[in-house]
Amino acid sequence: MRKHGYSQGYSDSPNRIKNRKDYQEEVQPVIDRLMAERDRAIKLMASKIDKAKYKDLVDATDKMIKNIELLSGRPTNRDDVKIYDENQSKLIADRIINRGK
Repeated sequence: MRKHGYSQGYSDSPNRIKNRKDYQEEVQPVIDRLMAERDRAIKLMASKIDKAKYKDLVDATDKMIKNIELLSGRPTNRDDVKIYDENQSKLIADRIINRGK
């Protein structure tokens, strides 16, 4: 980042850039357009399913959502979300329910 003219402080903490007003002014119109296109793609899925490849519509929507998250400075993954299988969830629920008995 230093070679592109950023200070040492920004180079050490590149996430600070997304909080700058000038960055937000540049990125927000792109985010707004991506959100509009995402919404349009979602609406068109049902009517285009016979004409366009459904997987292409889903893929385009997925990419737009991830780009919106990325440009907005939000996480693009959810490592903190854990998905349990149904049997494990029932065992956990039974243990919690039966604790006081």
